[in-house]
Amino acid sequence: MSPSLSNAGFRLSHIWLIAKTYVRFSLRTGAGIVFLFLLFVSAIMTAGVLGKFLVLMAETVGELGLGPNNTTAERLDSAKHLYTNLLIFNTQVRTEFPDFTKPPIFASSISAVKHPATTHLIMKHPALLSILYSMFLVLAPISACLVGFSQTAVDIGNKGLRYILLRTERPNIYFGRFLGTLLYVVVSMLGVMVVICGYLHLVMHAYPGLEIWSWGLQLVFAVLLLMLPYLAICSWVSGQLSGGFTSLVACFAACGGPALLLLYIQSYVKKFGVELDWLLYLLPIGWKDDLIGPNLSHRIIAMLMMLLFTALFLALGYRQFARRDL
Repeated sequence: MSPSLSNAGFRLSHIWLIAKTYVRFSLRTGAGIVFLFLLFVSAIMTAGVLGKFLVLMAETVGELGLGPNNTTAERLDSAKHLYTNLLIFNTQVRTEFPDFTKPPIFASSISAVKHPATTHLIMKHPALLSILYSMFLVLAPISACLVGFSQTAVDIGNKGLRYILLRTERPNIYFGRFLGTLLYVVVSMLGVMVVICGYLHLVMHAYPGLEIWSWGLQLVFAVLLLMLPYLAICSWVSGQLSGGFTSLVACFAACGGPALLLLYIQSYVKKFGVELDWLLYLLPIGWKDDLIGPNLSHRIIAMLMMLLFTALFLALGYRQFARRDL
């Protein structure tokens, strides 16, 4: 029988110490550097792409009556209704505008009553950030795998955990590594947000400062919430395997496999006229659009579901970690 947390030496001070040590270690070697490098490069590339995209939008809005004397913010605001064809990863917007090859010609075509998600993401908030973080939400499971696959697998493989067990207990190691990974992700994602929002605000002058920074914080919070359960899955997988590469492959399979399977089932039964749009709600990724959606109650429910998924996966993972031979 696996020991419970109450009688297994569960100590918050040990968990915090292990978490801080793991963050410092991640900043110097291994998967942490890879994840940080990919985030940094993606942020720089995204800033460049968005810059070119803003120039393209400026030329487009020029046909709507604006010229070189207008600011980038004015041009971007006049063309924001054209962004609906770029939110291809948001199911709610895709439902409101199924044909993304034909975006609304006029802003008045978007109604807050008929198109609440589009109004919320495109008309009320900085559209470019909404588009960008809609893509980030889709990539959240992959990002979680890249940073979370080696929480304990590498040390299990090289027998390093045996030495740590001389000074602390298993729950402190398991939850300390998870907390350290989470802290590293929070710092990294906030850094990426600062780079992107700073570029759009200070360099491109695309949106007012308060508007872009407040919306950016809300969006990065949604991404972090979605990554939580997938980091917990990686903790579960990493605690059962020995070796980094094996753990990485298994994490990709555990995080992406169920979603791909459900998507295939949805597309297959749709041929027979059966709609199973609710099926993805069995997984954390199914709640991604609700995390940034217009309905506040749906957002709160989605947040609670992320915490519930995280607690479930952590509990299942620790249950097996406590029983395995280290």
